[in-house]
Amino acid sequence: MLEYECDTRLGSKRPLSEDASVAATLTSKRANETPTRNRELTTVLVENLPKSYNQSKVQKYFKDCGPIIQVDVADSLKKSFRFARVEFARYDGALAALTKTYKVVGQNKISVSHLIDCTLWMTNFPPNYTQRDIRGLFQSINIVILSIRLPSLRFNTSRRFAYIDVTSKEDANTCVKKLNELEIEGYTLVTKISNPLEKSKRTDSATLEGREIIVRNLNTKLLDENVLRDSFERFGSIEKINIPAGQKEHSFNNCCAFIYFESKDSAEKALQMNRTLLHDREISVSLADKNHF
Repeated sequence: MLEYECDTRLGSKRPLSEDASVAATLTSKRANETPTRNRELTTVLVENLPKSYNQSKVQKYFKDCGPIIQVDVADSLKKSFRFARVEFARYDGALAALTKTYKVVGQNKISVSHLIDCTLWMTNFPPNYTQRDIRGLFQSINIVILSIRLPSLRFNTSRRFAYIDVTSKEDANTCVKKLNELEIEGYTLVTKISNPLEKSKRTDSATLEGREIIVRNLNTKLLDENVLRDSFERFGSIEKINIPAGQKEHSFNNCCAFIYFESKDSAEKALQMNRTLLHDREISVSLADKNHF
């Protein structure tokens, strides 16, 4: 294996000519970057690695570019070569890694590029779903997964979402087309392309889009987010639940809560809960409007 020194003088001053479009994208994003580290700026995709390359070999090959946080390796669909996802601690580490594109590793000429628009956010899969199940789901539509990041369940065991990196923007779009709103074991899957720099939507967007419902006639025992989530999440992914303050303190017996779904269709499905019993209490469920009361 041939080793190549990275040109660390590149820093962030001059974009690589071979990667001009990516550099322009990154410059624009960087101008608005928050203090939180943005993985898109520090992560590269390596293609056409020899089949013998594992995480250890990839880390060794790129170690001269800067501190590395994580390396993931995946076979191509035909298992003729391997991909690698390399996440650096710093932006200039990723830039330095780009200088290794078109280098020869073993008998293979590799390519190195920023991993942009290739991260999916998936939620509302069945509670028993594991990483293996997610990989099997993607394999069924011929998509290679580079990495899966699941939330810590240490403090909240009900959290069910995952960030999934694939090998191209085209594959990410295919996943959204084929997996978003797919029914699995009675759950409606939500699959979107993750955008860490997306601006917050206006606070009344869920109401205007018909994604918000109001649940009335709740007693204080039912004013619990976990109880409401368990009862309504089967209709679709829930964005958030809002329980107006002061109801428990005043011992109201006709309390209400607002549930914001990811989609209008999910909110409309949830209307079938109207005039049904929730823990032996008949509840009222309707779409919320701008004048709730």
